[in-house]
Amino acid sequence: MKFTILSVVFIVLVILIAQIIVPDPYNWMHNTISELASQGYAYKWVMQIGFIGFGVLLSIGAITNFRQEGKYRFLHLPLLIYASGILMAGIFCTRPFVDGIPYSEVEARLHSSFASIAGFALSAAILLYILTDQSRRRILHAISLILVLGLSITFGLASSYAGIVQRILYLVGFSWLIFIYNSPISSLEEI
Repeated sequence: MKFTILSVVFIVLVILIAQIIVPDPYNWMHNTISELASQGYAYKWVMQIGFIGFGVLLSIGAITNFRQEGKYRFLHLPLLIYASGILMAGIFCTRPFVDGIPYSEVEARLHSSFASIAGFALSAAILLYILTDQSRRRILHAISLILVLGLSITFGLASSYAGIVQRILYLVGFSWLIFIYNSPISSLEEI
């Protein structure tokens, strides 16, 4: 569980650093967090470290939790897929946020595919908690899933404010990871 919190704190700090050093054409309201690691950008490595570090730390946490749990072991598998998707999205970069810079369309598609896999895996993890958790936290899982799905749809439709929508989406996902997923699994049996 410590790795879950550490992974979120790590990526949030990296996002803040990457946001501070990004040049003027980047606008946090319109541009995505992924674009902080876009192809052709001199400081893309900062955000790449963030994505890869987050993926590694969250993977360690998911594997640790998987090994320690008995009956609810399966709940950690989607989180491992989510972490791996973010890690791979950090290796393959999205297209540049500035027009006219040559880039690899294949790499951009790979980034998008891994980011989508991560999003589906996070949604699957939350859904599994809805189906498994017998406590009142089930409502929090349901609210989290509705927000994740709604924001994901909005992200695809509101391209002019994609940066804002994605940051809210990250906030919801990170909040779920820290405050809900991070709760002891043994308390799932509480009614």
